[in-house]
Amino acid sequence: MKKTILFFAAVASLLIGILIYYAFRNLDIQLLRWLNIHINNAPSPVHQTPVSSFLIYNLPDGLWLLSGVLFIRALWISNPAAGSIYIFVFCFLAVFIEGFQYFNLVPGTFDPADIITMVFVAFGEGMFYRCFIQRRI
Repeated sequence: MKKTILFFAAVASLLIGILIYYAFRNLDIQLLRWLNIHINNAPSPVHQTPVSSFLIYNLPDGLWLLSGVLFIRALWISNPAAGSIYIFVFCFLAVFIEGFQYFNLVPGTFDPADIITMVFVAFGEGMFYRCFIQRRI
């Protein structure tokens, strides 16, 4: 049952991030170019505030990371120690790839707020897991 909930939460997190991209950002992103997918969307105009900027530009990265962490946690639910290693490697690679954008080694726009968001999401998920899931197991 817990595995199903984790998978559902991973998919929901990913879909919410995709919806944010679709509704508020231009979908001319590298992943879609690699997959040869062309989507014509007109992003909704939004009054730029620090909160709206965070929700539109940084939260999708955090949701992507959360989706990956939850998916790994669901796969390794029977062996949490091994799962923690994979989660650490996944988070490290995500931050590393974001850092490579600074040096133009990976396509994209470097934003330190993305890294901060990813760190807080990973830390928050870990604390939530330890406080509410691991103690019950």
